[in-house]
Amino acid sequence: FRGQLSAELEDVKKIDPAEIDPADFLPTAYRDREELEGFLEHLSREVHHPGYRAVVEDLLFTGETAEGFRLAPCTRAGHHAYIGGLSEHTVAVGTLVTETCVLHPKLNSDLLMAAALVHDIGKTGEFTYGAEIGLSDRGRKLGHLQIGSELITAASQRAALDQAESDALLSTVMCHHGTDALRLRNFPSAEAIALYRLNALDAQVKTALEHGLN
Repeated sequence: FRGQLSAELEDVKKIDPAEIDPADFLPTAYRDREELEGFLEHLSREVHHPGYRAVVEDLLFTGETAEGFRLAPCTRAGHHAYIGGLSEHTVAVGTLVTETCVLHPKLNSDLLMAAALVHDIGKTGEFTYGAEIGLSDRGRKLGHLQIGSELITAASQRAALDQAESDALLSTVMCHHGTDALRLRNFPSAEAIALYRLNALDAQVKTALEHGLN
């Protein structure tokens, strides 16, 4: 109208939120979803320990969190802040783990890879999706570390991990932002140090590339 783009609204209908695909309205991952899926499957096969492998398959492929894992971003406004961002970040960290274990063969590669693949699983319960990415009630009150701890503990029990194996996996994951979450002065293992550094590497480089250095 008068040289300006205009739109006429002819009908309004309330839609069940379950019918809406957030990817239709929100930014999505740059990488192809099928490509990411292939990398996730490949990386999961690098976990040869049957118990850790069962935890990974439960949380990423067959359990209740599988769909949410593929939907979730990593953050609302920081690194990988888009639908599918969690998958993209997880693949990146898992790929870095592969190379790190070649350089440092004394690392427990099964533990480190399993921890890398599920380290942010709590983000599946942290966000809401609508006109924008928001925080869920549990995400606001607990955060992804606590939510993830609950999910990993439950999956470890289903996989019948023994206590030492379960503790090793959980402590490695819980330290991926540092030792404060466990109130420890030092990292509990070399694998925990590795995950902390590799997670930060991908997150910080991605942030710099997307948002600049300031």
